[in-house]
Amino acid sequence: MNTELFKSRHAFVAGLLLLGFAVWFFSTGDWESARSFRFGSGWTALVLFAMVLAYVLRKNVHKAGISPEFKMRVPLAKLEKAESRLSGLRVLISSGKLTDPAEIMERGKAMLKQEGVQRVIKLRLLENAEGQQILRAVPTDPLGRMARWMHAHLYYGLAAGGMVWLHAGGMPQSSMGYALAGLTLVVVLSGIGGIFLWAVMPRILTKAERDLSVEKAHALLDSLDRKVALAYESVDASTRAVCEDVDKSGENFTQRIEAARKAAPEDAEARRQAEDLMALLGQRRQVRGEWKALMRIKQRMHVWRVVHLPAAVLLSVVILIHVVSVLWY
Repeated sequence: MNTELFKSRHAFVAGLLLLGFAVWFFSTGDWESARSFRFGSGWTALVLFAMVLAYVLRKNVHKAGISPEFKMRVPLAKLEKAESRLSGLRVLISSGKLTDPAEIMERGKAMLKQEGVQRVIKLRLLENAEGQQILRAVPTDPLGRMARWMHAHLYYGLAAGGMVWLHAGGMPQSSMGYALAGLTLVVVLSGIGGIFLWAVMPRILTKAERDLSVEKAHALLDSLDRKVALAYESVDASTRAVCEDVDKSGENFTQRIEAARKAAPEDAEARRQAEDLMALLGQRRQVRGEWKALMRIKQRMHVWRVVHLPAAVLLSVVILIHVVSVLWY
């Protein structure tokens, strides 16, 4: 199970914030007259929802390749040269010739700066179980890792859901309140389902992958498609027709391919080419089956989005209407 999500500091911040407002809520007495609480909880919920949406924006900007991070790219040759120089520094550290942490970091940073990669790589000096110093080069991540953004999205989303309930006084007072509370409940529950799947399903997928990962299966399938296309060009028309018919049929593939092999041409070279094609068709069928099985598992990991995303869009619209109406009236 992926447990990193449950160790996030955002869980602590979100929980503390929600607890503080819960204490305020139960100490207000008459909720109807607690204008300051409603005002504070409403705007806090709005800020939390904005933080939740910030992850969506960050994710799509990164996926589109227009994130500011991409402007910091440096040529691969520079990265390789910097890594080579750092390897020399690591040799001095492991041999005991260089032990002062401050001097190690100073030399390492100077090397990165000289190679012009200091904006994309930063150094960390760690200790292993034996107490030996280890110099690590890691990405700078100026906007933060996507995993951290996702943690913030999940926990502040849960906090926003609780804040909506508190803001409504525990029970909606109008049709707008019911719309906000209902959509928030759908978004939160589907998000919790997503958390569970995110924590559990990767392990199931890894177990199912065995020798082939989803990415490797897809790449192998592409390669086999090209090989099959070339093999079709090398056989005669009758063999091509038989193999195409067998390949299109999803039933009794093994038996039908064996029958096609027996009906292959008598000419030795032509027979070899036909059998090569049939072997490729068999390999492709097997790889395609494994790839589809893995994709079904991967799709189950994202099934919660079918509910979560449309509900989140509707909730954003209702929140906007609610805020505008409150400010207007």
